[in-house]
Amino acid sequence: MTVEDIVNELQTYGLSQFQARVYVHLVTSGPSGAGVLARRLGVNRMKVYRTLRKLQDIGLVEVLSGRPLRFVAEPPEKALDKLINAAKKKVSEMEANRRKVLETLARIDVSPNGLLEPKFRIHTGRRSVYNLLFTMFSSAKEEIRILATRNELYRLSFSGLDGVLRRRSSRGVRVRILTEVDERSLDIVKAYMKYSSVKHTSLPGKMRFVIVDGREVLTSVSLEDSMSLSTDRDVGFWTDSKDYLRAIEAFFDEIWGGSLDADLVIESLKTGKVIEEIKVLNSIDDYVDFYVKIVSSARSEILVLTDDLKEPSLPKFVPILFRELKNRGVEVKVLTFINEENLSEAEDLSKYVQLKHIEPRLSIQFLVADRKECLMSFLPLGQTDTMFRQNLWSNLTSHSSFMAEVFTEFWSRAIDADYRFKELKFHQTVRELQEILKGIAENCGWRLELPSRLTGRSGLSQEFGFVVRKIGEPDKTVVADFLRKDVPAMASVIALHVKALDVEADKKLLVCFPEVLGDRLRSLVDSYGIDVISGNDAEELSLKIADKLREVER
Repeated sequence: MTVEDIVNELQTYGLSQFQARVYVHLVTSGPSGAGVLARRLGVNRMKVYRTLRKLQDIGLVEVLSGRPLRFVAEPPEKALDKLINAAKKKVSEMEANRRKVLETLARIDVSPNGLLEPKFRIHTGRRSVYNLLFTMFSSAKEEIRILATRNELYRLSFSGLDGVLRRRSSRGVRVRILTEVDERSLDIVKAYMKYSSVKHTSLPGKMRFVIVDGREVLTSVSLEDSMSLSTDRDVGFWTDSKDYLRAIEAFFDEIWGGSLDADLVIESLKTGKVIEEIKVLNSIDDYVDFYVKIVSSARSEILVLTDDLKEPSLPKFVPILFRELKNRGVEVKVLTFINEENLSEAEDLSKYVQLKHIEPRLSIQFLVADRKECLMSFLPLGQTDTMFRQNLWSNLTSHSSFMAEVFTEFWSRAIDADYRFKELKFHQTVRELQEILKGIAENCGWRLELPSRLTGRSGLSQEFGFVVRKIGEPDKTVVADFLRKDVPAMASVIALHVKALDVEADKKLLVCFPEVLGDRLRSLVDSYGIDVISGNDAEELSLKIADKLREVER
């Protein structure tokens, strides 16, 4: 069995042709980088990255750490088992829903109009396809929409079909053409621009479709893109199906709305000046593709403001790309909301980028590369569901520079990641402190009391972080507060002092993580006779508190 046979066989297991090809290459070649795979397969690196990501999601590929990043295939036996199990699960779902679908179909009321079935035809050979196009163009009354390759435009001209389009245009039929405008297509594009609207789009492959008046459409099933007018390897699918037409029209209009006028592209090709534009990205895949492309091509600086360090906010491969950028000397700064849930990811990321914590969590996130490109994602006003995020890309220098300044302002007010890490770990330590301190205090002859409320001489109930009393001598009392982030440090110190005086505590403790007190606050603490307890874990804090309890006994 040849490699192509294996690739074809794997497609029966649910993989696309390219996914199967990538997997087979990894199996036969061993661990490989995305760049190596792209060269072997003759495709761009972005397509390989995207495919590897999908294969990783379904468990057929794993990532090996190192530089450059390499990918390894799951053993074939395990891989096939995973694909088979996924197929079985799908079949089970279909079987479970069978009765429901049949009952729904049985309730559908077929009207007389619904009995007018749409027509479908296959036209094989270029002559047959072009004869059909002649009929379609000639019957147009309102609009002809065409998506075609450069060679297709030349072929239409050589076969005389451009003359039909010109005559329909002169009779008021609007002609719109989407094609790839480059140095090789300038002449033919300029010829069509004389009587039609032409826009530039990057075609994903050899494709063609033609829509006439919203009543019929021809799409290519296979398209051999040579200049031959007699090849049999040109197969077209024609239909007047309203549902199919609506889908193709929506596809065309969406591409048309985001495409550049041909004259702008032509001017750019002549002058070498980059076209400044804004694009709306309607799918998460487009957003991720742009994100990875921008990061990969950065030369000097990447600025990232993100509300999380996981997908979809930060695409999966981006942190890995940050490592490569560090090796290339690219400065990467990341602003994000760091909490206990993403602490591990944040600590790992901080090894490769400059990282800071920002709060509150923002609803907007953006990426600026070299102050020349900007990718934004935000929720419309009043919307909270992330599925309604709107994504915009722009290479307007003025806009990118402005967003870089916005980032710089946020950055200046953000908290260093190392400080935030200590703060979060201290919060974890405080939660563990209660259980550990209870045992240590009892061994010293003291009892930890919770809830920690004492009534003072003022008659007020004073609340503390915790209270410990001497067993057998309840008048001997030690009170403590934790330095909380949501209360100013100065106010916390003063409050502890006042509360401790009211309840006539023998000792007052302020528990905080190391290096948090400045000189001014330290002076105030000393003047109030407050003992500062700091440490890196709950056991260390408990032992230091036990030392203070012993001081009360002396």
